[in-house]
Amino acid sequence: MPKIIASVVIRIGRRRMRPAASAAARRSAPALRSWFTKSIRRIAFLVTRPMSMMKPMIEKMTTMAGANRYLREAYVPAFNAEFMQPAREQGTAFVPWIGGNLADILCEQFERTVGNDNCVRFEGLSLQIPAAEHRCHFVKTKVRVHRYPEGRMAVFHGPRRLANYSPEGRLIVNDLKQAA
Repeated sequence: MPKIIASVVIRIGRRRMRPAASAAARRSAPALRSWFTKSIRRIAFLVTRPMSMMKPMIEKMTTMAGANRYLREAYVPAFNAEFMQPAREQGTAFVPWIGGNLADILCEQFERTVGNDNCVRFEGLSLQIPAAEHRCHFVKTKVRVHRYPEGRMAVFHGPRRLANYSPEGRLIVNDLKQAA
């Protein structure tokens, strides 16, 4: 390991921000200040390299191309040599999704209020909610309308799916019986 002759530390401390002009901006100032501080801490780094290696590189960094060349030829290989570690285990770090239905998470979701006729109005369509075992009607109830990428829709009350609809708004009836 080479003897360290010079060490350069780049640190940017917490900076006091000017008072915000509007009330909304004043409320978000602490969050912005916190984000700014965390970002600066992430950027802050410690570079320790022998001066014999630094001096020729610093002399070449008079242009943007020279600085990029230094990063590509000197800094990145030295950083990788110091911090790159082999994986502790063989295989992949990815695991299969075992949660709920991803289609219900990755779709468009809209909140609507059910009308007096037990229908939900959605983009010019009237989606009739069928009778349910657990509730007589859903009048004045807040529900979520999910629109999936292929165009079909579904109405949810909390985690419970109430009905499925075609892209034209027709009710899709499931003929599957629930197992006891």
